[in-house]
Amino acid sequence: MEKRFAFNNALPLLGERFAHEPCYIDLSEDGPHVEAVRNLSQRDLDKYIKAIQAEHGVAWSLSGERERRMAMYRMFGLTESYLHIGLDVNVPAGTPLFAPFDCVVVAKGYDTRDGGGGFGGNITLKVEGYGETFYLMFGHLAKHIGRKVGDFVKAGEHFANTGDWTENGGWFDHTHVQVLTQKAFAQNLIWGFVRPSDYPNPDEYSPSPMRIIQTVWQKN
Repeated sequence: MEKRFAFNNALPLLGERFAHEPCYIDLSEDGPHVEAVRNLSQRDLDKYIKAIQAEHGVAWSLSGERERRMAMYRMFGLTESYLHIGLDVNVPAGTPLFAPFDCVVVAKGYDTRDGGGGFGGNITLKVEGYGETFYLMFGHLAKHIGRKVGDFVKAGEHFANTGDWTENGGWFDHTHVQVLTQKAFAQNLIWGFVRPSDYPNPDEYSPSPMRIIQTVWQKN
């Protein structure tokens, strides 16, 4: 699927601030950190993740690549939708994000779902001219996003900051990055976690954004 999209042309999402390679922290049901995920609050999980990053000598990390997150989502009352779609980029609250491609803002919002577990500040960018048209959705951002629907954002320009737990939906510090195909966007299939039975072929709707994120520390 990804060969349809020219992801290798991306500019670094995090600019020059996090130019080193991150570590990967598996937060899945089958991963080594499941007990922490199951027993810690999101604020304490944030401290736990930052401690792991410090042990690895890095300032950021990645999580969530097709992870089965039953333990994490159960605290928000979710039992069937546990497959994480997209990638979590674990960076401190307030981290500025820069457009990987020339794009247009097609949606923005602030998801304050009762009980937590929403996207908080979020924005969706339409990307054309890099192979097939696709969309990039970013969640768990700061409430204030200084871009409006219809704005053109040039590759490399700042478009949002990550939010803390009071405005990002109640989560540990990170931004959720999700690629949406035209089919997914047309059907409003933008959920970050889904029932596996509903997505037998996740790449049909949300190809992995890993190659976009890798441009933070790798040259094409």
